[in-house]
Amino acid sequence: MPTYRVLINQRATGDYVTSASKEDAYFDVASSMALTYQDSVQFEEVNTPAHSMADQQL
Repeated sequence: MPTYRVLINQRATGDYVTSASKEDAYFDVASSMALTYQDSVQFEEVNTPAHSMADQQL
């Protein structure tokens, strides 16, 4: 599963979330943070050591 870096209003939060999709990642973030309708939530996929190892095994 991919790992995403969480950005809110174009600022890195320092949080990361691992989810099957960006939609699932959004649900995880929205359920753990107080967001307003004005907040912009973005995700950047990051390479993790485990993710890189799985790619090499293919």
